[in-house]
Amino acid sequence: MEQGEKDRGEEERDGTGRERQRRGGERWNRERKTEERRREMEQGEKDRGEEERDGTGRERQRRGGERWNRERKTEERRREMEQGEKDRGEEERDGTGRERQRRGGERWERKTEERRREMEQGEKDRGEEERDGTGRERQRRGGERWNRERKTEKERRREMEQGEKDRGEEERESHLCVHQTSALSTGTRINSEPDPAVLYEGSRLVLSCDVTVGAQLSYTWFFNRTKVMPSTSTWLRPTSSKLAVERVTVLHAGVYSCMTQDWLNENRSSSSQVMQVHVKVHLSQPRIAFSISKEADGYGGHVTCWTSRGSPPATFYLLLDGKEVTSVEATKSTLAKFPVAMVPGQDMGMAECLVKNEVQELKSRSLTLVVVLVGGHVQVEVEYLYGADSKMAAAQLHCLPSQGTFPSFSWLLNNSSLPVKADPWTHGESWSPRYAFVDGGRVLVLTKTRGGESGSYRCRVRDSFDDSSAWFESPDVQVRMIGPPRLYGPSVALDEDIVEFGCEVLRFPPVQILLQVFKQGDRSNVLAESTLDGGVVDFPMLISYTTHEGFLECVASVQNNSGIRPTVSQRHYLKVVVPVKGVSLEVQSGAVEIFEGKMLSLRCNVASGNHISFSWLLGDQPLPASHKEQLFINRTTTHHSGRYSCVARNQLNDTEGSSAASPGLLITVREFVSSPDISYTVLKQNSQNYFASVTCRSSRGTPPITFSVYNRTTLIAKVTSQGQHATFSLPLVLNRHLGWLQCQADNGDRIVYSRSIALQVESVDGPVTMPYEYGTGDDFSVTNVQFCCRAAKGTHLRFQWFLNSTLLDQDTRSFYTVLHRPDQRSVLLLPVDKRSTGTYHCQVSDVFDNTTAIQSEKMYLDKEVLNGLSPVVVAVVFSCFGLLLTCVFTCCCTGVIFRRSLDGVKSIPPVQMDSMVLAYQDDLDVEEYREDPDVLTAAGLIDSDRV
Repeated sequence: MEQGEKDRGEEERDGTGRERQRRGGERWNRERKTEERRREMEQGEKDRGEEERDGTGRERQRRGGERWNRERKTEERRREMEQGEKDRGEEERDGTGRERQRRGGERWERKTEERRREMEQGEKDRGEEERDGTGRERQRRGGERWNRERKTEKERRREMEQGEKDRGEEERESHLCVHQTSALSTGTRINSEPDPAVLYEGSRLVLSCDVTVGAQLSYTWFFNRTKVMPSTSTWLRPTSSKLAVERVTVLHAGVYSCMTQDWLNENRSSSSQVMQVHVKVHLSQPRIAFSISKEADGYGGHVTCWTSRGSPPATFYLLLDGKEVTSVEATKSTLAKFPVAMVPGQDMGMAECLVKNEVQELKSRSLTLVVVLVGGHVQVEVEYLYGADSKMAAAQLHCLPSQGTFPSFSWLLNNSSLPVKADPWTHGESWSPRYAFVDGGRVLVLTKTRGGESGSYRCRVRDSFDDSSAWFESPDVQVRMIGPPRLYGPSVALDEDIVEFGCEVLRFPPVQILLQVFKQGDRSNVLAESTLDGGVVDFPMLISYTTHEGFLECVASVQNNSGIRPTVSQRHYLKVVVPVKGVSLEVQSGAVEIFEGKMLSLRCNVASGNHISFSWLLGDQPLPASHKEQLFINRTTTHHSGRYSCVARNQLNDTEGSSAASPGLLITVREFVSSPDISYTVLKQNSQNYFASVTCRSSRGTPPITFSVYNRTTLIAKVTSQGQHATFSLPLVLNRHLGWLQCQADNGDRIVYSRSIALQVESVDGPVTMPYEYGTGDDFSVTNVQFCCRAAKGTHLRFQWFLNSTLLDQDTRSFYTVLHRPDQRSVLLLPVDKRSTGTYHCQVSDVFDNTTAIQSEKMYLDKEVLNGLSPVVVAVVFSCFGLLLTCVFTCCCTGVIFRRSLDGVKSIPPVQMDSMVLAYQDDLDVEEYREDPDVLTAAGLIDSDRV
């Protein structure tokens, strides 16, 4: 049968391959023809464009636009049809019904009818264009285009009919294949190795996706209906048509399938049937146990064999003394039970379990089938359990019978039996039980250790398979537990002070209790201890920071009695405050004198004290946001200069505490020296000797500042000043250039320079001029006057102003203002009124020598004179007025004379005019040479006053 299926598959692949080759060739021919038609349509559009350029009317343009719109719609419909054909292809692959064929035929008929109507409309439009055209060339081109379009339409129809025919054949073939088998319907199937796909974990699995017919295919694998992606799946690695797993696990069990797809046509795909892969688990080492029960006629037993893991089915064998007794086939689980005969106190043999499957065979350990009855003596052992905080968490009582294979346990407290299920409301406790049974009742766990569980405990034991057997009891065991103590006292104490703490035990047995106070985690150092006869003990303690700071706890215990375990109180925190002493300041950033912009770091050191808070002072003012032991200023300015101090304090309570302040520390933040300004004045030593007093001045900078004067690059003088300026004396020679002076300033961090100035002093010389300017008001009258006095030569000048040969003093209450400009000139500002009337002049001399003085010309100032008109102005105005009158009179006379001459011209006898007209009557057009009356009137040839 497998060979027959293989032969049929090869025949189907051969036949189907030839059919696909034929259809592929037809499809290629159709696509080639479609490309040729597209080129013909582009040529037709190019021809129509030439026709439109040859046309002469707007009607052709309008019809061309309509034709372009119809062609665009036709292209859109063509694309829609291609999309519809694609969609129908997908529908035909997915479905096999006649309804899709009917709908496809109706859709194709509708599209064909629309194209036919469009063709008719196009032929009609072209006919109208040909009638409107004016050349035979348009008719010829239109006919050729019409023939091409008609040929294109016929070929398109034939191709559509052939396509529908091919799709019908493909649909019929797929319909026939579907009704055979699901494996042959797609031509894709999965083969597994091993076959069938049932294997044990650790084995190798190979799945192959085989295709009946096809080439150049892509493969997609699915696991449990999910696509297997090589980038996301870490334990499944498909390679083309195969999926291999070297060592399978239970994770690889599931449903697998594959899908093939043609690279040339993505719409053609084929899916396989699903394949179930089963992965079995290896059996573990079998285990063996036996049990006994009492029956009416004696005792019966069972031997149980099982494995903790493994996949059924498996066969279990019972071996007694190495011989097979019986076997059981386990199909749903890996457990089997065997009935055996049991006699208490008698050895029934050595039992073993053997388990087998198709790949494994395992044997259990040996078990002796002997049942020992409960008997002998029974004892109880007590064990106390402690938590991580060294507090007792629970107590365990172990019941230990001397013999018995299947014992049953029961516990008694003060001769009262403890129920198996603890009552959560016993003794008014909360929902959590006071005790619990472990290991079938062999162990009793007391979960409450507050003293309420103290008492006499004993356990009873008998055979579990015989309820009528006798109980064997242990001696009573006294379990005495002390209730947890409560430690109380102050939470804050001063170092080397005496305070009292109290420790109280609420529940305790009638014995003497020892109470001790320890620091948590250190049981080697007893801080205080006392014996308890009553309920409360007070401990006076001398407090030490190194010993008592931290969590304290009280431990209650019974001396010389290990049966009563000690208990521990809740921890109590004690804060020990050490008074503040020995506060000092430390400059961590370096020197106490720094330049602005540098970092300042101060630290407040304390010789003794803890739990300290800090505050900082600059002078008497507190610094905000500085409550740590370190003060840090990133970029200092001169405002940070001053005396710093810190105050350290700690608080015992709301009213008590200690504090101490450090001595003040002076911090100086020095200001950078600015670029100096340089200037000099000239002084006369005697009649022949002069010297320059050069001043270097900086606007900012912390003294001392070292000033130096240079003549170009030569150092002339140097001095260190405690201020922001320095003065140097240099010899001078008048009217001679002595070089260029420059100042240098340095206050320790950087060096700055001034601008360079020329050292040249010229004495006053030349004429002194005094030009003036004046200002006017709203009525154009002169309101103020400005005199400017300047000399032709001189560098250090003194200006003096005189009114009527009287020197004008610089008085703020004066009516005038004197301004001395830096460009060696002086300005006198005056209001024009009665006070300023008079004769003004200025006098210029050297500042350093009064022996030579030069005066300007004198100038008289009067309000009436400034605001009055001069004779020249009056003469010019009247002359212009007379000239204007003369021109007007001349124009009038010329007009009268010209008017009379016009009257003489118009009085010529009309006979001469008529004769002239008749002489040229045959040759002239009277209408062409008739003058416009408006033109004649404008030219003055017609008297407008005459009718």
